[in-house]
Amino acid sequence: EFVVLIRDVALVTDIEDVAIRVIDACSYLEIHESQRIPISIDIGIANYPNDATDASDLLRFAHIALHSLDSMRHGNYQFYSENQRTDHREGIMMTGELIQAMQEDRMELHYQPIYCLKTDMIISVEALVRLRTREGEIIPPDDFIDVAERTGLIVPLGAWVMKKACMQLALWQKNGAKDLCMSINVSPVQLGDHGFFNLLETTVRESEINFGSVEIEIVERQQVGTDVDLILTRLRNLGVKIAVDDFGTGYSSLSYLHAYPVNELKIDKSFVDRMLEKSGLSIVETIISLAKNLGMQVVAEGVETENQITMLKERNIDIFQGYYFAKPMILDDYLLWHKSHKVTVIPQ
Repeated sequence: EFVVLIRDVALVTDIEDVAIRVIDACSYLEIHESQRIPISIDIGIANYPNDATDASDLLRFAHIALHSLDSMRHGNYQFYSENQRTDHREGIMMTGELIQAMQEDRMELHYQPIYCLKTDMIISVEALVRLRTREGEIIPPDDFIDVAERTGLIVPLGAWVMKKACMQLALWQKNGAKDLCMSINVSPVQLGDHGFFNLLETTVRESEINFGSVEIEIVERQQVGTDVDLILTRLRNLGVKIAVDDFGTGYSSLSYLHAYPVNELKIDKSFVDRMLEKSGLSIVETIISLAKNLGMQVVAEGVETENQITMLKERNIDIFQGYYFAKPMILDDYLLWHKSHKVTVIPQ
């Protein structure tokens, strides 16, 4: 990290101009002669006297602004705001809670079935990580995954999820559910970690399950890159399934389908919710058509009503996930749920 001090600023646009020029100037690393490596930098900006009146706070607030930038999109600048200070403080507190929860074994997996209406079977289970506080409160992933990604804690947390989910799948398969699959969410930060491929390969082999029984779900926040393409291709070659979660909500939908070896698209709940609207239905139909033409499987997420199921069935969708069938549940509740449903494929 380094600091740029600008004196005698007349307009905010003057600061922006400097930030843009610094980003442009640092966009390549010259090696020798004509060889250049593309790089990127981020800039956090704090202003005197609006943000701070002494050098220490000015540097601290610029640092907060820097780390409030989207970790998935580099080459940007960000001005400090009081909201960032609040978010930063809350982020520090959540980081501490997350570290303690991992040390005290308070992280847990909840399981949600993925149901095929045509075969009347649970074909897959999605493993969803939750944090339980010392008081017993459940904290959803939206409240801690971003912190885990920004701090790097997502790598050990993701490794724990991978091992726990594969061990549970192995147990189910040994007890009769031989065709069941496990769907595991993988953060963009995990996917970019150099040890991810070896982690997944080793975990699956040690669990004594088939690679084809494992599906990783990636999101469109992951920037398309050669390294990611290589990792996903190696996973596909092993037999691991690749699904794009929340398809259509990111900024690189078509780039994903062109660059990555995807097996499955999961239609985001927000589109399923809006199917009664013409525009919402058109988006769902477009995703379905696109997937079918590319030979991909389609899963409708967030299904909550019989009307949604009917509309999706009319468009040849048979695989569903959502509260209409079951919410994510801890293991004991999941087994009890199966005992009371005719679609049980996982014996005790």
